[in-house]
Amino acid sequence: MGGQKASKSANSSKNETSLAVKSYLFVYNGAQVAGWSYILYQTLMHYLRGETTENLWPVVATSLICFQNAALIEAFLNQFDYVSVCPSI
Repeated sequence: MGGQKASKSANSSKNETSLAVKSYLFVYNGAQVAGWSYILYQTLMHYLRGETTENLWPVVATSLICFQNAALIEAFLNQFDYVSVCPSI
């Protein structure tokens, strides 16, 4: 009977962690979608204004660096098995 109680609390703790991780990943992925959408918007507006590729970098640099570096967070989380990253990509 004691083993069932310990097992139940271990499963409860695992479920709580899983919910926290799922919540974090939901927010993280939502932020990534919003960020990359914003970069796409910046790029499209840049070209629709008739600008050239040579001066695109100053327009998107800050956003692009921010959201590209967020991939480092994903690599870090992969070390703790919170996310799975396909090595072939």
